[in-house]
Amino acid sequence: MARRRFPGAPASLDALCRRFAIDLTSRDKHGAEIDCSLLAEVYIELLGGRQPGLDFAVSTIAAIDEMGAPQGRAPRPPRPHAPSAAELVAHQAMLAAIKAPLWLSVG
Repeated sequence: MARRRFPGAPASLDALCRRFAIDLTSRDKHGAEIDCSLLAEVYIELLGGRQPGLDFAVSTIAAIDEMGAPQGRAPRPPRPHAPSAAELVAHQAMLAAIKAPLWLSVG
């Protein structure tokens, strides 16, 4: 991802941490736990950075558009989900079992 986003630039973990201003002071030695947490922070930055709101779908789609779909395959369209008759019955039974639901006490 880093090579596609920044062609010709170094793509090592240290270089990417410096690029995104991620603190490297805890990394005095190579360790799996430290490297993993740093890589997670770099990955978030490569996807577009931490987001202030809860618009995950918008950010993810924007990141895919920016980075491109994985090589060799197109992104899958979302699949609609409709509950089965059994799921609807089970849901109604669960709702009926709740004593004094909050959504009925609004006011």
